[in-house]
Amino acid sequence: LNEQEEIDPNLRTGLRRAHEEYARERGRLAPGSEKEGGVGGSARGVKCLHAHYAHYVAGGPDPVGRWVAAALKGQGDTIHYEKLARRAAAIDLGTNSIRLLVVRASDGEDDLVELARDMVITRLGQGVDATGRLNPAALRRTIDVLERFCRRSRALGAERVHLAATSAVRDASNRDELAAAVQLFTGEPMEVITGEREAQLSFQGATRGLRAPRPFLVLDIGGGSTEFVLGDDSNGPRAAVSMQIGSVRLTERLVHTDPPSYRDLEAVDRAVASALGEVEDRLSVHDA
Repeated sequence: LNEQEEIDPNLRTGLRRAHEEYARERGRLAPGSEKEGGVGGSARGVKCLHAHYAHYVAGGPDPVGRWVAAALKGQGDTIHYEKLARRAAAIDLGTNSIRLLVVRASDGEDDLVELARDMVITRLGQGVDATGRLNPAALRRTIDVLERFCRRSRALGAERVHLAATSAVRDASNRDELAAAVQLFTGEPMEVITGEREAQLSFQGATRGLRAPRPFLVLDIGGGSTEFVLGDDSNGPRAAVSMQIGSVRLTERLVHTDPPSYRDLEAVDRAVASALGEVEDRLSVHDA
């Protein structure tokens, strides 16, 4: 492969990008470590096939890792046995973070096998509360992570990648560029879910397999909104309310210093108390 790199400009360019992306991602996780080289600690060429393969499976744009994956696939089912199953990926695009879940669903089994789970804070909703528009820098950060998540999903064999967007995208007037990127990388249209639908999904995820007295009250505190859902696991949500009191929204509206001043904290406390009073009027929260 090192000899091929010398004569193949496409491989050479791909490897350079792989090393750069690897170093950049390492630096994001451990600031300063980007100086320690790329894949396997190398600045160029191929050092360890297993390191390149790991980078590829983690979503890196690694041509050598992709080559290793193809070679392993050619071995058929001789490496690991697994039941007939389908693989799918879900991406939760929130106001403050973007999350990935890749699962394997075996025929005849209810439980899903988790293959990958990841979360990156991109703060897509930066400034949306004030401007009603997605900030270009925040959009770029989010699309970069989205691309990596989709590569990772495909490397893990996901047949389908579906993205659902929440509060920040609901409120933004300029989401066309984001929608185009979602279509390009996932192969599906972007789904923008309502606050009520977000509440239902949060309830299902939080109460699945939960052994506790019913009914449940689930709170999903996000960056742009907070959902309150009352119900039980057998009949599902009984009632749900979505309030505009997410962490990013309140911070941008009411916090003006770092650390927050007492005046800022009092303003946040009043906003939350007001919202909770409205929730109590609309939900029988004390039944939970």
